[in-house]
Parts: sequence; structure tokens; C-alpha cells
Amino acid sequence: FLSMYNNIRIEDEVNPNSDDGSFIRTLNFTSNSQKDDKLARIAQGKSIELLDNGLYRVNGNYYVRILESGGEEPEILSNGELQALFLPILQNSNEAEIEYKLIW
Repeated sequence: FLSMYNNIRIEDEVNPNSDDGSFIRTLNFTSNSQKDDKLARIAQGKSIELLDNGLYRVNGNYYVRILESGGEEPEILSNGELQALFLPILQNSNEAEIEYKLIW
């Protein structure tokens, strides 16, 4: 899928992973200039926790493994009763790619 948001071109691709039945999502962001304050929301739920094995557990129902973060650290932010897992994008660059695995 292709879309535009705030002058940022977003390519979004989801593919099944035949190795383990998970899905891999790849997002590519392109802008005319770097955008130091932009975040990509990876997951949202009532609870998100980072496990010892590097997986993020969302609502106790599914897991997220960050495969490519563009060199940025994921952040868990809270807003009221919800939490969200974010990755900074377009930091020090006008292009960024993030990739993660969704595991049930």
C-alpha cells in the first residue's frame, strides 16, 4: 500500500512468514526533509511489555519482534488506559525503513 501523511510517503507491505506462521510488516518512509519528531506506532493495547527474549507482548494475546528499527530504540508510551509501542522515524535522514514480525 502507498499513502501520504504530512508530506511523508509511506509504503506499507505485509507478508506471511511461511517459517512460523507469523506476518512480517515492512514500512518505508520518505520525506523531502528529516522530521526529528515523527514516530511510527507499531502496536497499541491495554498492556505492552518487553520480555527478556526481546519480544513485546501486547494485551497478552500476541507478540511483536522488531526486525529493523532504522537504528532507533522502540519506546512504550502510555496515554490514559492505553499503551503504545512506537519507533522514531526519519531521524537524521529523509528515508527510514522499519520491519517487524507479528506472532500469534
